[in-house]
Amino acid sequence: MMQRWHGLYWVLMIAVCSLGTSLFTVSPPTQARAADAWWNDAWPYRLPVEVSGSGIVEVAIDFTASFDALGLNGGLLDVRSLRVVPYVGTTPGDALPYQESYSTMLDDADNPQTEWSDSGTYWQVNDGQATADTTRASQGSGSLQAVVENRAGGYGYPGVELRIADSNPLTDWRAYETLLYDVWPEVNASALDQAPDLYSFKLYNTNGCDDSSITQGGPPLALNQWNYASVSLNPLHTCTTPNLDDITRMEFHTRDNETVNGNSGLWDDGDVLTLWFDHVRLVDQDNGTLRWRADGSADRYYIYFDRLEHEGHPLPELTTLGPATLNGSAGAVEAGGYLHQMTGASTDGMAVWAAPPIEKILTTEVAPVASASLRIYAARNEFEPLQLVVRSSSEQTLNVTISDFRQGDAVIPASNVSLHRVEYVPLAQLSDAFGRIGDWPDPLYPIAMGSSVDFPAGSNQPLWFTVEVPADAIAGVYQATVTIGAATIPVELEVWDMTLPDEIHLAGEWGFGWSRIVERYQGTVGGSVQDCYWDLVDALYEDFADHRLTPKGVGWPAGLNYPGGVTYDCDSHTLDPQDGGSWGFASLAERYLAGSDLDNGTGFPAFLIRGPDSNWPPDSRPGSFCGESRGDDPPGDPAYNAHWFAYWGAVSDYLANHPDYASKAYYHIVNEPQTFEDYDIVAYLRSRPGPPRQRYVFSSVSRSSREFTRMRPTLMPGSISGCPLLATIRLNGRTTGRYTMARRSGGTFSMGIVRRCRTRR
Repeated sequence: MMQRWHGLYWVLMIAVCSLGTSLFTVSPPTQARAADAWWNDAWPYRLPVEVSGSGIVEVAIDFTASFDALGLNGGLLDVRSLRVVPYVGTTPGDALPYQESYSTMLDDADNPQTEWSDSGTYWQVNDGQATADTTRASQGSGSLQAVVENRAGGYGYPGVELRIADSNPLTDWRAYETLLYDVWPEVNASALDQAPDLYSFKLYNTNGCDDSSITQGGPPLALNQWNYASVSLNPLHTCTTPNLDDITRMEFHTRDNETVNGNSGLWDDGDVLTLWFDHVRLVDQDNGTLRWRADGSADRYYIYFDRLEHEGHPLPELTTLGPATLNGSAGAVEAGGYLHQMTGASTDGMAVWAAPPIEKILTTEVAPVASASLRIYAARNEFEPLQLVVRSSSEQTLNVTISDFRQGDAVIPASNVSLHRVEYVPLAQLSDAFGRIGDWPDPLYPIAMGSSVDFPAGSNQPLWFTVEVPADAIAGVYQATVTIGAATIPVELEVWDMTLPDEIHLAGEWGFGWSRIVERYQGTVGGSVQDCYWDLVDALYEDFADHRLTPKGVGWPAGLNYPGGVTYDCDSHTLDPQDGGSWGFASLAERYLAGSDLDNGTGFPAFLIRGPDSNWPPDSRPGSFCGESRGDDPPGDPAYNAHWFAYWGAVSDYLANHPDYASKAYYHIVNEPQTFEDYDIVAYLRSRPGPPRQRYVFSSVSRSSREFTRMRPTLMPGSISGCPLLATIRLNGRTTGRYTMARRSGGTFSMGIVRRCRTRR
């Protein structure tokens, strides 16, 4: 499924609260006007400011109070999103340059100190060097350049430190909500695999939290350009009670593979990270002002802004101005942009409004008042959701239905639409800085279309409608009507003149903890299989297939591996994939690999036969097999090898009789080889004589040519296999895939399947 943002169908939300204070005289609160056009749909919040005359305007806005008024308690301001927009009548003009005082500069890096100092701030590098650089800057005239080297026997966590001298009053961060900095990263060739999460961020003296220092993953960074990073300080990672009154040290550090037992995809000796830092500042969103120059032509101004979790807006145009000569009177904050009620809706006294499906709606968010048409977009053979938020003034239970989508004589039946209720999970602790203690929207609970839904009094209840567009649908704009009790809401669906294929073409592999998830959702209890087991497993597979992703372990809970989904006789060297009935590979492959139990009918494009037993390359093969000990690889014990390669011969013979499976199967032989000796293991295991009926894959960092030269490879264009395949390598006439792992700092990749495994969304 392709989820998209389309500003055409989201317009405006209004909350009633008077914000802002006059700097010079107290003026009546400025009233918002719903008729004023929204300047840019990518900005969801604004508040009006009245100004009389021309000169330099100043207005103070408490953005914490603004978020509270919007029902977004704990919202964090993205100070880079601030815009000042003049209006003539109801029409917005271009955003104006402005000066803001919400930011306090910690180090502008125009003349950074690179040695210990008893005043200000200074930079240090563990295993490397720091220098001032006047040739590169995101603002001002210079930046701090830090070269971080991962050295054999070195620090282990080499990185950059920014220290704040004890005499600096900016050791007290209690007034600030966020830390901002600009960073330009570069790496040498051997470290390309570390992008985009190049370093971790560590803050020391984190009083008020369980730990005296807190480490969290750094931001995903684009190489060879300026990135505009942020760190939430309250909450600080998962700590909701920080008391940052003595901050003297922070680190941006890597981690060397030498700090762990075996390779874990960390930095290798010889890897080099170069970082340029600029514009390091702290943000107090409660106390500050905006200044801009008014020429007297505007009827009013609006301040547009956004939350930190939506960061990514283009940078504003900042300027430097003299003393203020005019005071601005700020009015009630509004929400809009991509949030709106629906034109032509009859809501029977309830507030019903639309939000993008990727937007998590808190129970307390106020409803918008402006209207726009609600339109979603999809290709043929695609599904697309829409999210409606219902807020009732009284508790009531109402039936929810949707009509057929119609375009002239063309019909997409209502039976192609599924309904889910967004549920709220009470959180007692955070998993990251953008969560919130209390009710958090996450699970989608399936509801039969036409059934009744409970709507609490004075609280938001979002509903998801997911439309499946038939492969033979006629392109164009369709209309339907959602009915909630006596309320009716018109909805449009634009079907593009293109068709998505049934087949999944991204032959990837997405890590997934099958056993843990099945146990969590009670397909097993204490490992014991329950009656709902296969229904749950089918739903999980279908969810992956619906989103055109391939899970690790197609064929789980078994697979074409021994011991596992096949029976293998070590004496006769024969393999039986049908032994085990519904638990055997033959049955599971038919259901999921061939796709007989999947809606797409084509199955998944790739499956892992077997992976390495350990991330440590010498232990990639099991320590014993068919009663024989492996010994040291390569080459391993001869008796062990005889059984091992006979087994793979049997696997290859089976695949020869199932060419569809053979085209999808691969053996992940070694995980991230690092040394010449590791690559010798890859070459040895891949180069053994035998029928080449399965693909071999090893995951690798982007190494220099010397490792591959040692294996005498020939690089050829390759397809995606594993996570994603970068090249196909020929070893002694045999094809081997090489791929690079996609990772996130601080945890495993999550595609949200946990919250969807029961809903098959």
